Amino acid sequence: MEGRCRAIDGEVARFEGDALARFPNEPARFSTALARSGRGLARFGGFVARFERSLARFGRRFARLGGCVARFERSLARLGAGVARFTTALARFPSGPARFFVSLARFESDLARLLLRSRRIGRTPATGGKLFQKHLTFFEKNFKLLLFLKFVQLETRSQPDIDIKEAIIMESFTAFISNLTNFVWGLPMIILLMGGGVYLTVRLGFFQFTQLPHIMKQTFGKILAKNNDPGTVSPFQATSSALASTMGAANIVGVPVAIALGGPGAVFWMWVVALIGMATKYSEVVLGLKYREKNEDGEFVGGPMYYIRKGLGWKKVAYFFAFALMIEVAASTMVQANSIASNIEGAFGIQPFISGLVIMLIVGLVIFGGVKTIGSVTEKLIPLMVVIYLVLSLIVLIYNASAIPNALVLIFQHALTPISATGGFAGAGVAAAIRWGLARGLYSNEAGMGTAPIIHSAAQNNHPAKQGFWGVFEVMLDTLVVCTMTALVVITSGAWTDVGSDNAANMVAIAFSTVFGDTTAGAIISIVLLLFVISTVIVLIYYGEKQAEFLFGIRFSNFMRVVYTIAILIGAIGGLQFIWQFLDLLLAMVIVPNIIALIFLSKQIRAVTDDYFHGSAKQD
Repeated sequence: MEGRCRAIDGEVARFEGDALARFPNEPARFSTALARSGRGLARFGGFVARFERSLARFGRRFARLGGCVARFERSLARLGAGVARFTTALARFPSGPARFFVSLARFESDLARLLLRSRRIGRTPATGGKLFQKHLTFFEKNFKLLLFLKFVQLETRSQPDIDIKEAIIMESFTAFISNLTNFVWGLPMIILLMGGGVYLTVRLGFFQFTQLPHIMKQTFGKILAKNNDPGTVSPFQATSSALASTMGAANIVGVPVAIALGGPGAVFWMWVVALIGMATKYSEVVLGLKYREKNEDGEFVGGPMYYIRKGLGWKKVAYFFAFALMIEVAASTMVQANSIASNIEGAFGIQPFISGLVIMLIVGLVIFGGVKTIGSVTEKLIPLMVVIYLVLSLIVLIYNASAIPNALVLIFQHALTPISATGGFAGAGVAAAIRWGLARGLYSNEAGMGTAPIIHSAAQNNHPAKQGFWGVFEVMLDTLVVCTMTALVVITSGAWTDVGSDNAANMVAIAFSTVFGDTTAGAIISIVLLLFVISTVIVLIYYGEKQAEFLFGIRFSNFMRVVYTIAILIGAIGGLQFIWQFLDLLLAMVIVPNIIALIFLSKQIRAVTDDYFHGSAKQD
């Protein structure tokens, strides 16, 4: 057996030897083939990896396609709802059916193009999102137009021949006026008023700080003092009349709005604008008395239109100021009347026509008595209103006394640092605090608007600077006292975090309700606002009629007095709302020439101030 095995091994060895002799290159060829096979397998692995990546990309595209389809379906659903609302509006519209059917045909044509273009989603899923956005934008534009057309229909039922094109043009014009007003009353107006105030403060040597004790002695210390100096009303009557114009909704509603949009830090910037605005208000009053004159009735009249014409010789600018303010007073009177009529209707259920008629009669009884009657009424009404409001606010602050230190910390801390959202408050940055604090402060104390010197020019005073001190007193009382009390009431009660900015106007009522209850608080705020608005309208009409007198004489002034009185009732029932949108723009047209005039006449203001403090007029 062993021999057999050796024989087999020998045969195998000979076979291998013969094979190697016959095919000497086969092992090398085999190794080469094996190497090629390895490279082929590597290339196959790369192909598999690329295939897997392609599958992943396809999966992502498929997911995006699904999202686009879902969004497009939702868009079609909303579009269907829009078509339904459009059809409803079309059915209700009483006139212009031909124009509406043309509009409907165009709408259906656009819808057909939308559906045709939507088929691209299946072919180009990567662009589905962009295409969907185009369709959505198209739908939103059409739907906005439909809503506006429905509004036109509801507002013009009595005008069957209304032109839709004219209505669309009017909407565009209204949007333009709104955008222009928002721009003007943004950074440009803040720069103008604040820049002018800073310039006058420096030009006058920061007198509102260095001479504050003397100013308080000459104003607060002599409220009840009588004198026989030239003039028509007493210095305090002139001041109370000017305060009647500044104190009102801006103190009760404007401050909470500033806090809601700018945070507690906005209050700090209201203080800043008040301290600077003291110089502006002082300058206005000084020039008002310096360039005042007597009218045909023997009464002293003055204001920006007089010191622009007499001090600078700019007659056309003076007439422009007077005309703009005359028209602005009409719009402002209607807005004020509508505001209080709506408030009374909500609080007591009295119809706007009835409340407007009552307010018109009350205001008419006062303004037809002339400036002396106005001064006599406001010197009693304004202190009473201020005392009542401050006492009620003080009660709320005592109730929330423990929160006062934290409120002050919030005011100073967030004047220069952002504040995060909390409760109904959405949060605010430093820019918002500055913007809203400055804007509300300027709108509240009216420093630079040119209205205060109109009434101050009638004051009995032998030196313009002495009456100018009352302008400083106005800003101090209006912003540093009343607005500060409102701010502390809103912050300490927590009302500023309880509601959002869209309901900021009710913050004071909410704060008062924590102490007095909902019903009583609502009644208190309504009554206070009623008194504030009545006094404001009285003085506004006086401002307006003096512009009419400057432009066209006393007879036309008496005519405008009647027009303004009737405007109270028209505004209360919501008439002539087209004019209201020009209110802020007209006010800006009044402020710009006044501030420029103050800057150009700053030398005369400084001369009057130096004459008082360094001459014989100063009283210790």
